[in-house]
Amino acid sequence: MLICTMRRWLGIALFCVLLLQVGGAYVYFGVRLVVHRQEMRALLKLKPVETLTYFKLTPEAWQRAQVEDEEMEIDGRMYDIARVTYQHNEVHVWAERDEGEDNLLALLHTLATRHHHDKKSVPTLITHVLALIYEVPAMTKTPGRIFFVIAHATSYLAVTDSLLSLPTTPPPQYT
Repeated sequence: MLICTMRRWLGIALFCVLLLQVGGAYVYFGVRLVVHRQEMRALLKLKPVETLTYFKLTPEAWQRAQVEDEEMEIDGRMYDIARVTYQHNEVHVWAERDEGEDNLLALLHTLATRHHHDKKSVPTLITHVLALIYEVPAMTKTPGRIFFVIAHATSYLAVTDSLLSLPTTPPPQYT
């Protein structure tokens, strides 16, 4: 009875240690992400005006363009805002083009629209990965005892549609 309760408490303690380790990793990376964003914003505010793109907007256009506090979208392009000033019913914005976010949004849009246009239910890449056939290495006969060495060099043979469609005509003959 005593051993059973000790095992239970040991299991609970190990599970708690595991939860603390995984939770600590998430907290660490969350804090690092916040610090990284703050550093990027601070560096963006220190950039010289000559390296930034200037926009002169009306307050209505400014409201439409602003995506978040530190980002805006104009003509389908994302910008990180460095400085904003308000003068005479105009908004003056200095920003830097965020090509990484443009590429990410384009990729997400492509993935979302491709799913609706495809007639296949499973994407081709996933089909090829699932169609991998394990290729058994050729065994050679060894004298004496046979023993196996476990190696992590597994070879695979990809099955594609071109391999499945065999030619129906004989190969050409040269005379």
